[in-house]
Amino acid sequence: MEHCGYLVRYRILISIHEWKQKINAPDVSFVSHLDKNLLWNDILQYFTLQADNYDGINDDELKELVRKWALKKIATQSRLGRKPYTTHMPRRT
Repeated sequence: MEHCGYLVRYRILISIHEWKQKINAPDVSFVSHLDKNLLWNDILQYFTLQADNYDGINDDELKELVRKWALKKIATQSRLGRKPYTTHMPRRT
């Protein structure tokens, strides 16, 4: 889903290092729950989710399933999207 990669590059600062907060590294920057909710709301602006085609699931359950999947995809995109910028930067001497 290329749109997720676009959202990460547009919404999340490149200076943020991790998707989740690391318990053993509290000083490392991470994406806040507020930012994750903003990303999810951006996705909902472009896509319509309806559970009419799925048996035994309602709209809220479908949204939660898609939300979990989309945020996992965005987390992957946040790692992959920053790699070209960080691997080709000149080293300080």
